[in-house]
Amino acid sequence: MARSFWDDRIDESERENLELRAKIREQQAVIETQQKTIAVLEQRIEQLEARRRGLGALLARNSGNSSCPPSSDPPGVPPPAPPKRTGRKRGGQPGHAKHSRHRVPPERVNRTIVVKPEVCRRCGDALHGDDPAPHRHQVIDVPPPPLAALGWCTEHGPIR
Repeated sequence: MARSFWDDRIDESERENLELRAKIREQQAVIETQQKTIAVLEQRIEQLEARRRGLGALLARNSGNSSCPPSSDPPGVPPPAPPKRTGRKRGGQPGHAKHSRHRVPPERVNRTIVVKPEVCRRCGDALHGDDPAPHRHQVIDVPPPPLAALGWCTEHGPIR
């Protein structure tokens, strides 16, 4: 029996089909390998992005947004903004009770130093006599603590 044109065409198509299927299998293996590689690379990219964010946060630290002193600021960091004004003057406000130290009574003062100028600082005239109400100023010094010398003595008994 002689082979017809269609039989040859069918055989050729089957061979092409087998070759194409083998090629598809090879390409599917390549695709799977590439997908695995892509997954590994995406995971690595995520790790590197997280590291970059952490390093960026470290670089962005300065004395204004952390507990670092101003001397640790890199060059180019703008100086801190001055505090906002409230419109009130410094010191005690109107109606605020005065806080001051009380003077030590004159009988408890250890030493009094009298300062008598010879001439008036306003007019330059010579000054004579005593001022009935002189300006008084007190300074209280805290004495240094007394030094204490301690001696230690160790006794050794007989060694057994």
